[in-house]
Amino acid sequence: MKRFLRVGFPVKSRDVEPTKDEPRVAQEPSGNTRPNSGSSSRPGVGRFSCEELVGAHADTLRDLFAGASPADPEDLGDAPRGRLLGLHLSGDAHLLLRPVVRLVSKRLVPWQGIVFDHGGNAGANVMLGREVQRFKARIGPSRFDSKSSLVLSYDALGFPLSALSDELRSLGSGTALGATYVGSKLVAWFGLTRRDGSGSAA
Repeated sequence: MKRFLRVGFPVKSRDVEPTKDEPRVAQEPSGNTRPNSGSSSRPGVGRFSCEELVGAHADTLRDLFAGASPADPEDLGDAPRGRLLGLHLSGDAHLLLRPVVRLVSKRLVPWQGIVFDHGGNAGANVMLGREVQRFKARIGPSRFDSKSSLVLSYDALGFPLSALSDELRSLGSGTALGATYVGSKLVAWFGLTRRDGSGSAA
């Protein structure tokens, strides 16, 4: 297993203050005009690459996800590169496991990303260069906040893999933040980056 739009969303209170190298979501004054879907100029959204978000606090990832719009397969390209960003943890557990997550994400996770079929309505995960765990893709309501996301479902795989689902929202051109669910439970975060250089390099 590998794993819209609100302007001026605040950073939630955390159990422990983040270290200086952890990404923070920018706070913007209220009353701004909502930007177009997919714009990289959205406050607090188009600022981070997947690399910068590896090991980020769950609250940071939640706030970024809440402030983003549905990912577009065309924007991500046919075979976006994937990175595990972290498990959905908080407080002391996050601080203890962050170095492990960073190590595992860079060196040990066999998941390399996904591929989209022509048209972007289906695809597969890529593990060690092989296409596995096919999914269907559609725009649908998110388990996170009931707003629109690009939802990847695995219903055709049978139990237990059919219990998995992924949701993708755009962090700017060529980059997306993903949430992985088992049933209704959010368990992990991941990132996708377009491979042809149009998105932030991961």
